[in-house]
Amino acid sequence: MNVAFMNSTSAPPKKIDTDLERRIGVSRMSVTLILCLALSWSGILLLFQDFAGAVVAGLVSYLYGICLLLFRLGSFHLARAFWLTATSASSTTAIMFAQPITDVDYIFLPISALPFLAFSWKHERKTMIFSSCFHCFCGSQRFNFH
Repeated sequence: MNVAFMNSTSAPPKKIDTDLERRIGVSRMSVTLILCLALSWSGILLLFQDFAGAVVAGLVSYLYGICLLLFRLGSFHLARAFWLTATSASSTTAIMFAQPITDVDYIFLPISALPFLAFSWKHERKTMIFSSCFHCFCGSQRFNFH
């Protein structure tokens, strides 16, 4: 038996929470995928001379680029909070400027699940509740525009 180890006053190694790591990884992958899609759409819309659509896709790309930068800087909690806030706010903005024949409202349903995907109930409960409430507020604003 190693007595020197048992008498050691140093703290035991910290256990890494795999749930939190998994949520960070899924969030980072989602942001990267959406960034690639938004950049592609921006290029395609420029090719077809739809400048308004290209600007919207470019703005989404810009916001997700900031989010990806936050992930790379190691600010995982801030990056995920920014991601969800930007997603809800940009969807609400898209509803304000969408043409009447488009149904942008339906995007709010899958976005409403994102706080539960991105944040851990065990570690980040307050942020999850705030993100869900903010998304519900943004979703309720759609009735003011249609």
